[in-house]
This record gives sequence, C-alpha cells and structure tokens, in this order.
Amino acid sequence: DDDDDDDDDKGSCSRSSAPARRRAAASSFSSTRAAGSIQSVHREHHFTCSCSCSSSSSPSTSYERLVLLTREAEKNVKLRRLLEARGIETYELPLVEHARVEAGTKELIELLRRQEIGEKKTKKGRREREREDDGNGDASRLLWFVTTSPESAAVFKECWKEAGKPTRLRIASIGLGTTRVLEEEEEGGEGEGSLSRLIAFTPSKATGKTLANELPRDAESETDGVGVGGGRGGGGDVEVVYPASTLASDDVESNLRRRGFRVKRINTYSTSPVEFLTEQQVEAASGAPVVTFGSPSAIKAWKRLVKRTDVYCCCIGGTSHSACIKHGFPENQIFSPDKPGLEGWARVVGEALEQV
Repeated sequence: DDDDDDDDDKGSCSRSSAPARRRAAASSFSSTRAAGSIQSVHREHHFTCSCSCSSSSSPSTSYERLVLLTREAEKNVKLRRLLEARGIETYELPLVEHARVEAGTKELIELLRRQEIGEKKTKKGRREREREDDGNGDASRLLWFVTTSPESAAVFKECWKEAGKPTRLRIASIGLGTTRVLEEEEEGGEGEGSLSRLIAFTPSKATGKTLANELPRDAESETDGVGVGGGRGGGGDVEVVYPASTLASDDVESNLRRRGFRVKRINTYSTSPVEFLTEQQVEAASGAPVVTFGSPSAIKAWKRLVKRTDVYCCCIGGTSHSACIKHGFPENQIFSPDKPGLEGWARVVGEALEQV
C-alpha cells in the first residue's frame, strides 16, 4: 500500500479480484466466537460506540448482524452514516492511530516555505530568481506535491498553513476522499487561502499505481499561476514531493522514477496499532460477524488483538483485500469494491450481511 491508509482513494493494489470472487460467501462459515483468545487490558481506552449504547455498557444490538468499524477514532463517521442509512447497525472498534513525524513535517514546512520565497522572487524576474534559488533546494523545480490518502492530505494541509499558505504549488490528489480533506477549510471557500485551487491532477482511478502512471510530466498547469517552472517535459528537471507514512511501500516513488521523475519522499506521519481493547470492545469483537478494514495496519492489529478469521472482511479497496488474504482470511469471506470508495465500501458491507 502507499500510505497504509487504504482510504476511499487509496494506494497501489497488486491484485484485483473478480467481483464474483469478492462477493462469494462461504456456505460453511463458522460462527464460533473465540472470545478467550482476545487480548484485553482492564484500562480505559478511547473509542466511540455508534450503536444505541453508552461507553460503559455492551452494545444493545444483537451481535448476529453487528458491523465493526476499525478505523482510527473519529474517522468512522462517514462510513457509519452510510451504513446507518441502509439500516445497518455498527460499532466503532478503532484498531489504529496516527502520529506526526516531527522531522518529516519540519522538512516539508521548510520546503513549502522555499516555495513561498520563490513566489515572491518571481516579481524580480525569472533570471534573477533562478540565480538566487541556486543551491537553495531547487525550489523552482518542484512540479508536484503528491497526496495519496486523506491522512497524508491532512498532514500536508497543516504544513502548508504553517509555511504561510504558498500558492505556487501544483497538487496531485489520488481521489475524492483526499481531495475533500484538502478542500476543507475552517474559513473561506475557494479563495487564496484555500488549497482547492491548487489541485491540478486526479488520476482516472484512485490507486497509487494509476497516479504514478498518469501524473503529467509537463510543467504546464491546468490552473493559471500554479506552475512552478523548471524543466518543462525534461525528466531531469522534474521533482515530485511525496509526503507519506513511514509504513508506505516504495511503489509510488518507484513508478514515478521509472517514468523519469525525480522524487523526494518525506515521511510525515506514522500508523500504529492500538495496544489493547476494553472489555466492551472484546465482547463486540467476539460476537460480530462482519468487520470493515481500511488499511493493512488495521488487519494486523485485528490478528494480534482478536485473532479471529471466521469473519466476513469488508475492505475499502484492493490493498486491504490483498492484506486479508496474506493474513489468512478465507478468500470467499473477503469483500471489496471494484474501485476504492466509501459508497462501494458501504455496498459490499450490505452484500456481506446478506451471507450472515
């Protein structure tokens, strides 16, 4: 995966199962609940229950049709709303959490600040600007800032604000979910203080592989005033800045380099599993038949904390789908949409519940 954040617009999938395989169900699906194997610690852990129960009680719904949402706390809201609109009851069981990488965010902020400086130097004339930028990180040659998940977009936006909101940027967004994060602004709309006007490219399919294969090599921007100069069409002068998770594979950068781009990867955040589950979470994890996975990290955490494989796995995209297979879940109990996305994710949850 690209950012280990296999979101509604996520990363380079090494495989794509046929819809029939995704939607097949095991007729002999086991309903055994291995509660005794689940690791728990009798301490309070922050989580949000989305069914009609309090944080100190067990879910009021029957476990037989309960769907677990395993993304980071407070990031299950959109999927939960889609499922509840379909009459599906859910329970939030956050299995991963994100943290900023200080060295990486500082590096990205400094690089963005150089873009702001380069923007101001434009008024002095191109020739003088290039002379003053020489030896200062080749700021004039940065053609793309690539965001490959909503989390990477959120971190990028924080750094962009800290850097003074430079406007001489071209941003490539992997898909709709990432674009929404970039466009969300506390105040204002699509004015100068918004990133929305700087998004110059979105691939035809929301995967890292497609983004790397389709990212334009020329320096002409579809958005007036956003291009940052440099070698137009010349691979040697092209540079892509790729903010990523520490767990991200090198698929995106490798594919871009193969096309002639110079790529600077900056690890700006990390993804780690939660350390324990509460008793209430253990109870829900022991009984629910359907689990949603939004990243390989969540799958790893589930296997470590819960150990069950007798569940229907509903993945947001192919990256998580492949990870479920890798971690021993039966292929005919794994569901994922043809294209990564929240709507498709909610749809396959409904398909999985039809098999329960």
